[in-house]
Amino acid sequence: MNFKFMIANILTATLTISSCDPMNKVSGIVRDDQGNPVSDAKVEFYFPENYEPTSQAGAKTDENGEFEWVFIAPSIDQEGYLIVSKPGYSKLIQPYVARSYASKKDNRADLTLVKE
Repeated sequence: MNFKFMIANILTATLTISSCDPMNKVSGIVRDDQGNPVSDAKVEFYFPENYEPTSQAGAKTDENGEFEWVFIAPSIDQEGYLIVSKPGYSKLIQPYVARSYASKKDNRADLTLVKE
């Protein structure tokens, strides 16, 4: 019984801490210049001041070219850049605003990689 009580306290503390931090979401799709999804592309979000990646910096696209992740940012609606790369394609750098996770605004990025 004490074990269950301890777990409940740990979970409560974790949720309380997380709910205070601004959670921002990055999502979208990567396609090639023919409109086909690009799988296994690396997508990273960088802050504009120093081009440093976020601590939860990115994701790889799935078989449909889609990606999504949530990270803790210094502010809600964090401005920055998406940098997309995959061998055989030119690197893409595009301005992006990572919206608050609770935002109802559609902010999916539609990104196009060009073959080298």
